[in-house]
Amino acid sequence: MSFWLLFLHVMGACIWVGGHLYLVVKILPQAVREQNTQRILDFEGSFEKLGMSALVVQVLTGLYMAHLFLPDFSNLTDHSNPIAVLVSLKLTWLVLTIITALSAQLLMIPNVKKDINNAKLRNIFIGHTLMVTALAVAFVATGVMFRTGLPN
Repeated sequence: MSFWLLFLHVMGACIWVGGHLYLVVKILPQAVREQNTQRILDFEGSFEKLGMSALVVQVLTGLYMAHLFLPDFSNLTDHSNPIAVLVSLKLTWLVLTIITALSAQLLMIPNVKKDINNAKLRNIFIGHTLMVTALAVAFVATGVMFRTGLPN
């Protein structure tokens, strides 16, 4: 595998995961304490271009690396093959991330912007954020397992 392929993939992960962890650790607690949904929207607006670019880099490099590790995708269901299990997990995290992100972009953010002080909408939006962050961490953990193997 190419150094640059893995380098780009890891850099994308650093940006994507790091941005979401910063959001969850720094921005969300302040927004909840102040009941200020705008704080979350401001971060989302400033991070979106960089974060989505990083995610696109991760998806493209990840799919290519998956093909290198598992040239025949029909083997994805071979649970006796640890690589197939890991690629399947990564693809699962990707599908769940896309579903959650689309829900946030198409449903949550427009509704939150219309009713910025709605606590119920804010909490659902925070739930989306926590889900995407948890999935980002799952991506990293699964990626580490490509090098270390599955945990016992």
